[in-house]
Amino acid sequence: MSQLIVIVVAVLVLLLFYIGTIHCQSYPIQNSYVWPTSKGGNGHGYTVMSERTSISTTMKDCEDLSIGSSTVISYLITLDSKQEWDYVNGFWSIVWVSCRDFGGNGNYSYSSGPEINQPLFNMYTGQCWGYCPFQASDPSLAPGEEYLNTRQPAWNFKNSKGNLQDYTYSIGYIPSIGTNGGSITINNLSQFNMSTINITFFNPTKQLSKSCHITSKQGTTVTCMVPPLSGFHNVIVQDASGVSSTHYAWKPYPPFIKAVYPSFTANGSITLIGDNFGDNTNNQVFVNISTSDIPCNITFVSSTQIICQLQSTLIGNTKFLPISISVDSVYTQTYKPHIFCDNRFHSTILFGGEYSRVKQLMIDNVTMGATPNAPYIGAIESQEMYQCFGKSMDIIEKFRFWQGVSFNSNNGSFTRNNGPFKRTLSPLYYNSTVAPNMTQSNNIIYNIFDRTLSSNIENVQYYTPLITFYTSDAPIIYSVTNIMPETQSLVTINGNHFGQDLSYVLVSINESISSSIYNVTIRVAEKVTSKVGPLGKECLHNCSNHGICNRIFGSCKCDAGYGSYLDCLSLVTPNQIYNSTVVNGTSILSTNDTSSLAVVNFTIGIQFIREIDQDNSIIQTMSMDNVTWNQLKVKVQVGRSLLNCKIASRMIIDNDTIIPSRVTILPNDDPLFKQIDNRVYNLLTVFNIPQFCKSVELDPAFNGILLGADQTVGDDSYCETDPYPKWKIIMIVDLFPMPSLEWQGSGTVRTTVTISTERFLETSIKFSYIIIILILQANTIVGQDYESINKNVFVWDKSKGGNGHGYLLNISTGAISATDASALCSDMSNSKFKSYLMTLESKQEWDFIIGNITKRISSYRVWTSGSDLDSTGNYIYSSGPQTNQPLFNMYTGQCFGYCAFGSGEPSLDPSGEVYVYTRGAPSWDFNNGINNNPVGDPVLNTVCEIEPIEEVYIPSIGTNGGSITINNLSQFNIQTINITFFNPTKQLSKSCQITSKLGASVTCMVPPLSGFHNVIVQDASGVNSTHYAWQPYPPFIKAVYPSFTANGLVTLIGDNFGDNTNNIVAVNISRSNIKCNILHATSTQIICQLQSTLGDTKFLPISISVDYVYTQTYKPHIFCDNRFYSTIMLGTNFSTALQYVNDKIGMYASSNPPYIGAIETETMYQCYSQSINVQEYLPYYLWQGVSYNSNNSFTRNNGPLKGTLSPIYSVMSRNMAPGNIVYYQLDSRTIYGDSNIPLKASLIVFPLVESPVIQNVTNIQSGLSSLVTIDGNLFGQDQSYVLVSVNEKHCKSPRFIGYGFRQMTCLFDDSNESVSSNNPDFNITIRVGEKVTSKIVSLVKECPNNCSSHGICNRIFGSCKCDSGYESSSDCSVLVRPDQLFNTTIQDDGKSTLSMNETKAGIVVNFTTGIQFIREIDQDNLIVQTISMDNVTWIQDNTTSSTGESIFIGTVLESSMKLQVKVHQYKESNTTRFAGEDIQLSPNSIKYNIKITDWTWKSPINTLQVIFLSKSDSVKVDKCGRKQSKTEASFGDQILWTRVQVGRSVLNCKIASRMIIDNDTIIPSRVTILQDDDPLSKQLNLVEKQEYNMLTAFNVPRFGRSVELDPAFSALIVGEKDQINLGDDSQCSDITFEKWKIIVIVVCASFVLISITVVIVFVTKKKVQMKFTSKLNKSFQNLNRRVTQMVIPRPNIPPNQQQNNNVQSNPNNLNPVQNKISDWVSDKSNK
Repeated sequence: MSQLIVIVVAVLVLLLFYIGTIHCQSYPIQNSYVWPTSKGGNGHGYTVMSERTSISTTMKDCEDLSIGSSTVISYLITLDSKQEWDYVNGFWSIVWVSCRDFGGNGNYSYSSGPEINQPLFNMYTGQCWGYCPFQASDPSLAPGEEYLNTRQPAWNFKNSKGNLQDYTYSIGYIPSIGTNGGSITINNLSQFNMSTINITFFNPTKQLSKSCHITSKQGTTVTCMVPPLSGFHNVIVQDASGVSSTHYAWKPYPPFIKAVYPSFTANGSITLIGDNFGDNTNNQVFVNISTSDIPCNITFVSSTQIICQLQSTLIGNTKFLPISISVDSVYTQTYKPHIFCDNRFHSTILFGGEYSRVKQLMIDNVTMGATPNAPYIGAIESQEMYQCFGKSMDIIEKFRFWQGVSFNSNNGSFTRNNGPFKRTLSPLYYNSTVAPNMTQSNNIIYNIFDRTLSSNIENVQYYTPLITFYTSDAPIIYSVTNIMPETQSLVTINGNHFGQDLSYVLVSINESISSSIYNVTIRVAEKVTSKVGPLGKECLHNCSNHGICNRIFGSCKCDAGYGSYLDCLSLVTPNQIYNSTVVNGTSILSTNDTSSLAVVNFTIGIQFIREIDQDNSIIQTMSMDNVTWNQLKVKVQVGRSLLNCKIASRMIIDNDTIIPSRVTILPNDDPLFKQIDNRVYNLLTVFNIPQFCKSVELDPAFNGILLGADQTVGDDSYCETDPYPKWKIIMIVDLFPMPSLEWQGSGTVRTTVTISTERFLETSIKFSYIIIILILQANTIVGQDYESINKNVFVWDKSKGGNGHGYLLNISTGAISATDASALCSDMSNSKFKSYLMTLESKQEWDFIIGNITKRISSYRVWTSGSDLDSTGNYIYSSGPQTNQPLFNMYTGQCFGYCAFGSGEPSLDPSGEVYVYTRGAPSWDFNNGINNNPVGDPVLNTVCEIEPIEEVYIPSIGTNGGSITINNLSQFNIQTINITFFNPTKQLSKSCQITSKLGASVTCMVPPLSGFHNVIVQDASGVNSTHYAWQPYPPFIKAVYPSFTANGLVTLIGDNFGDNTNNIVAVNISRSNIKCNILHATSTQIICQLQSTLGDTKFLPISISVDYVYTQTYKPHIFCDNRFYSTIMLGTNFSTALQYVNDKIGMYASSNPPYIGAIETETMYQCYSQSINVQEYLPYYLWQGVSYNSNNSFTRNNGPLKGTLSPIYSVMSRNMAPGNIVYYQLDSRTIYGDSNIPLKASLIVFPLVESPVIQNVTNIQSGLSSLVTIDGNLFGQDQSYVLVSVNEKHCKSPRFIGYGFRQMTCLFDDSNESVSSNNPDFNITIRVGEKVTSKIVSLVKECPNNCSSHGICNRIFGSCKCDSGYESSSDCSVLVRPDQLFNTTIQDDGKSTLSMNETKAGIVVNFTTGIQFIREIDQDNLIVQTISMDNVTWIQDNTTSSTGESIFIGTVLESSMKLQVKVHQYKESNTTRFAGEDIQLSPNSIKYNIKITDWTWKSPINTLQVIFLSKSDSVKVDKCGRKQSKTEASFGDQILWTRVQVGRSVLNCKIASRMIIDNDTIIPSRVTILQDDDPLSKQLNLVEKQEYNMLTAFNVPRFGRSVELDPAFSALIVGEKDQINLGDDSQCSDITFEKWKIIVIVVCASFVLISITVVIVFVTKKKVQMKFTSKLNKSFQNLNRRVTQMVIPRPNIPPNQQQNNNVQSNPNNLNPVQNKISDWVSDKSNK
């Protein structure tokens, strides 16, 4: 059977391929070519087919080949390797291959087969993930050419439009990964036993196997960690039963050459920078240069760098590129690495096009990790550059290179027009003997074949930019450690400016200076730095003059008789030295003198190893045979007994690499302290080992010394009640993840050694000392003495809400440039303070500054921090700690600090206005300007901001909170650090939950907040720093529905409008600051009422303040005449504006792109002209998206209505000619058809959105506040644009949940309204843009069985109020006598017991129920954290016990979570009320009210499960292994009751239909019953086999403060006729179903509900009713129509995972089960 499965699987992973005559991999198909596995092939078949004319037809025909086959799939060929291509390329001439650039953005992906959507090629980096024989000029950016085909004779790839005549297909798949390994996910493993599955990578060439360590399993999917590897592998997937499958000829990603330092002569050294050059073992690496394949002999190779020596000179026209490289036979060839010429890296990527387009493509797509600087279009400015670049590139002669220079016609010179040297003269290198064909132009093209220039534009398809990179900062080396003379060692270098890609960092160490001196050189691109330093170390106390210092290691060789474990200070006599013995690997240090309790013996042995993750959570604990110790000398004294430990200063990893030892001491709150005797003094010492591949060796040594009686530590008088029974030292070794060990996660492994005494001590124990030097710095400056910089510094007082910073005005005698101003401020820094150009973060800061400088200056222009050096419209801070943080986006109008730009600023002026300055009292608005000041608008003033050098900078974040990273925390103990946001106005503190720590950086989750805060960073030792006057991002108004009259409603759409608490929000309209009174405000939407009519006043700007955080904007989208229009002013020509509109402008209420529209109605004109404020720019012109026709009409020339007539609205037209693009003078309503004004704004319009669709609405709670859920479609992709109302009342804070923007929630507060139960209907209205949809929702619900005619139905909740004596948990169908009721008892931990006086094992049983676990799961249903109630400390509040209610308060050590459990015993039938719902309770009921507060969430999208355990004290189990029990639950859209029956005993649970979150918001309860395969179920069933256990989970979405739940329990005994009876167990061997219990899972395809029905069938041997068969069959026939409740449900599966669950996604899979059941029932009936 196993062989058959292997064959089936091998066939099922076919990949299909071909193009000329189509080739499909399908070897059961006739005429297939099979690549045999015996020859290194993948075992796939390739079939030649007849020619096709389109790629879509080709792909379909390939897929159709396998229709009807259960053993094969076929698809267009997916080329994975050169070897595969070499095998198949003899079958045809031109062929299609699997690949497509789906987004048209240069990122090619596989388009067929198992690899579909996996990456194949990135044209902007040149990286290939499979096999990609592109030439230098391919792929191109030709429109529509998104598919790939191959061509002879070189068999290179070319992109095409998909209309060639020949095609090819192929067949094969396990995901690939780089040679350094990493995580992969393997799907569709349904044929395997997932619990025993394993994955092995076998290299047949090296005969080497490596295991892929499994990290998670989900359904039929496995995720595992691939170890570092190289070369071709056979990947074997198998389980313990022998089911297996092999993916042959698998390989890691091919080598990727990012950059190269070239050479062109024999023996010249070439350096390749890249990835996947092997796995740092003895890889076979070959490099060839040029199309002539000149060998480059390897001199050095690692996984990211190769240095080789060119075998022969490149002669004649031989070009350097391409480079071919093979690593363990995995091959690639590239024409596209960055090339280093003339002290710069230059990209060799070729993408032709018009200058502005290719420049934008470069900005958006091209990077180099050696530098954070953006690339620019450079120029060939030297003969060296020309020769190097020309000799490198192998291109056709049609190509020309755009030069980043402009021609100056007045003097024939050239000026650089972009990049870091913009506006400087360029010494362009060209053939001056040929007169350049030039006009005054910014667009110069260079012919690299003859060195000629031109500005004539002919065929832009072959015009590509000369992309150049520059590194602004040379690397800095602070310190170098662990250089080991004459041996291999792992060197550590501390410094800065190493770039962001370590593959570019070239490091060399010169060993020839001397044995005690090192010279380290680092090169990053064109920047090189060296550092020389000593290797020596000082010895402690210079060995106390009793020894010789070894200055290489800093250790002492002590004189005879002196202890060598510290500094040779102590003289030790022989009778003081302990004896030592070794027993079974455990060392015993003992003394003969044990007469005193102060004298003890020591035992040293390994205790355990544990693995922890980056958050220090324990993943697994295991035993270990070997332990290692780091460089630390330890003395521990117990009474008179002294234990010494001396540890080598080095460790050896992988047998030959030496690294220094590193030691830290764990704090007392480490979890290990909880696992050992806390009456004992414990020392935990952590030894840190970086990642190694094979092994690590350490070398500790121990000895014991007996001191004199007068040297005893401690004083008995202080020992009152806590004697110390023994002494223990725990030493821990930290190991980072290593492939050779079986890791459970990606964290740290700790090895623990225990050292303990053998005897009890009745005296206090004192820790003598450990030699660890801790440097504590007092970092708090009591008084900020800014006079050390300048006595004229103005300090923004912290007591007045300021940040405590100083501000110094510098007035220049003449104009000062922006860069000089920044340098001027930086130069003022000293040892106490850092100084920088002011970074304006708030209006309050700016108000303080202008209040102190306006009286002192005559020119109101001041440089401020802000620049857009790349002219992208994205301004960033250019100085101070905020450097590179966002400041302003001119295409959205969003400000991230303080940005007082007017309506026309910042501009897109091409003259380089990329710096920000302020101008013009009293308004003090911002403007952008060039660095060196144009004549007439000089900047003379600079304000420098000064802050204490130790102040920690806290990045900003939106009011909804999120993740921030805080750097430069070296003065703190990172292990005990915490960050607190304190709002002094609200006197409210919030903690920033730390999620990761790395070096001196911490990442934490900022909670939702609003307003100004003081951010306090501190550690346990008291070191602290406060960032005062911190604010979140200011309010951002994306769009507005305006009004212009008094009492008119204005709706603002945006972000950061607060944190949905009681925020103080103020809105003002226009420059006249007309108040808009707030009616409703949430974090994304504000509705306000205009206080007075605008009249002639323009609507914009809008000013808004949220908890005093202020912004003002001229740039929101404005809603006029049923459309949104952008108010962004782009002063450009029409074609450039059209490009900007396509690339930069967006509105996510619609997925449709904007366009340039026209003013086509008077209504539109009046609204738009009244909205925008352009008085300073009159006359004001707007491009219109229409063209003039000769018949005096206008045609729309872009957008969704392109080609249709436009009824443009105007009162006058001028200079009209057919074909002209029209522009509009807004102030005169005149249209023009000429181009006298070249730079104009554009009327940017957003197209109509589609009407939203409401499919279902749930959880509207009449008369209460509730979180409503709406399912539907076409809501857009930005929740802030979705306006929801319920009965014309606003539903607050709409938020998308789930996947695909099809489900949302909003908060509806109906607490002040009342709805008659006779008409419980709600009208839901949704508006998105101009589209509005409504739906009437009824709250009426049916009761089960109409309460069996023994109760009254509550149709609001669908629940019954039962008549007296009838069981109230479900449908009032059961009449209960008092003697059937169980007694109830409350235990001291909040659990409850329901018991009978007389019990019978398995028949009449007692029940125990209560909360048992709380756990958090992520959106993939993976367990994030679990708390067992066994680990909760309970305190009972007895003050209310007399009322029948017990209150328990639970806390967990080191957790902020608090658990309140109220348990109430009801002797008589009663009705309680919870969240507005009346709940009837049976007699002898136990009702719980559970409130959880301050849960620390790992992620805001996770779910909390509150899990109840209900169990019996016994259960009867028959010979078949069946428990005499069953579980039932209510049907419908919620579980409202459950019932457990064991024998004759029944436990009922009644569940409230609602939960309360954050004290006032009601949401529907969502309850599931955990399956037997849940880890918690397995854990309980493994331990408690003789009990029946049911785990009921309450699933709670994220809450801020608290959640409340309200279940109730009761139990009764039923008659003998109702006892569980599973039938005769004498013939268990004939039973073909496990435990005679059949669970049928039925999926009903509904948009919002996946319902699962569990049908439990009990059949006796002698009597089987035939109507069961017919009913069961009928249930299958109605499969797609039944909507039932999940009784034993799996956690919800996201849509993109459902395809992996055959049972849920395809109900037809149940047919074999149905047939099996029917056959079995028939068989039993016949017997």
